[in-house]
Amino acid sequence: MEESLAALRGLGVHPMAWLATGSRPFPSPVPQRLIDRGAQVFQRSADSSMDPPAVRDLTARLRALGPGAVLHTHGERALLWGRIAARLAGARHVHTQHGFVAHDPRGEVRVRVARQLFRGVDQVLVTHSGDGEGLPGAIVVHN
Repeated sequence: MEESLAALRGLGVHPMAWLATGSRPFPSPVPQRLIDRGAQVFQRSADSSMDPPAVRDLTARLRALGPGAVLHTHGERALLWGRIAARLAGARHVHTQHGFVAHDPRGEVRVRVARQLFRGVDQVLVTHSGDGEGLPGAIVVHN
């Protein structure tokens, strides 16, 4: 994410990062590293899988960007929140999935929910060809 935001800045785009972080005993260094690279950072503390006020905030920020807004998410919670917010705001949604396994040992329900969420995303990126198994149209972009 740091590299992508820095590259966007170099192309004249004003990059923004909206980070949902859980409670931690020590603050994450990521927000400051993104600020140091020229990104505007919005941070929200959230410990649950669904947080309606967080989704409303993300939706409002996407709407404020206007037509052509693109949301790029990473991680399962961001996929869920981002899919809802992007749809409500009329924004495009790109999601990078790390480590998706078509047959997750944690349960078939989890796999079905993930597949349903992926169907609402404009583009899914994976970092390894095996991660895209069962995700039609996924593009491999190696780390």
